[in-house]
Amino acid sequence: MDRRTTYALLIVLVVLVIGAGVLQGWFVQGASRVLGRPLVPPAPTATPSVQNLWSFDSSKVQTLQISDLQQAKSVVLQRQKDGSWRLTTPQDAPADTGTVEEAAAQVSSLAITTNLGMGLDASIFGIASPHYELTLKTSSQNYILDIGAATPTGSGYYVREKGDTRILILDQASLNSVIAFLNQLPLLATATPEQSSTPTALATPTAAASSSPGTSPTAP
Repeated sequence: MDRRTTYALLIVLVVLVIGAGVLQGWFVQGASRVLGRPLVPPAPTATPSVQNLWSFDSSKVQTLQISDLQQAKSVVLQRQKDGSWRLTTPQDAPADTGTVEEAAAQVSSLAITTNLGMGLDASIFGIASPHYELTLKTSSQNYILDIGAATPTGSGYYVREKGDTRILILDQASLNSVIAFLNQLPLLATATPEQSSTPTALATPTAAASSSPGTSPTAP
């Protein structure tokens, strides 16, 4: 077989391949029109996975503590046997269980916004001397988080978990749900009893002066 014949056969092969592709495309389009839906399903879109720092049932939290390390101020809340919450520091009082439970739910499933990695200078992110410290205690484990400076956008905090060398960015709103307790204690609102009006004492009628004994009435 000479070179010209070989080239001719290659050209014919290429034409056949292209023609087959065109025919396949026509077939797919026609079948899609008949069926009313794409014959070949579209490729699935990749959904970015969200990684949580912690992920556990908030009902397992027995103690929730937030500390302002720069002002040496702490708020400690304890779950009671009946499931309600009680404030134990800085005072002993019933807590608003709904408010505390909502905050516990947010901080028990903190999503990592950005993982900055290891080997970074913690002082740059305010973590070498953290502003706040968050502690969650369950029956089996303690979770402690150092909270540093806020991000420039104001949407997150730079944080580092105790025992972890990574510096992370976590959502600011979720952490603020607990940090807010430092400025406003989550106390249980108590109804103020209505003041009852004091009944006005009735005036005692003044008795008419009686005439002195032995005094005769004056004759007209």
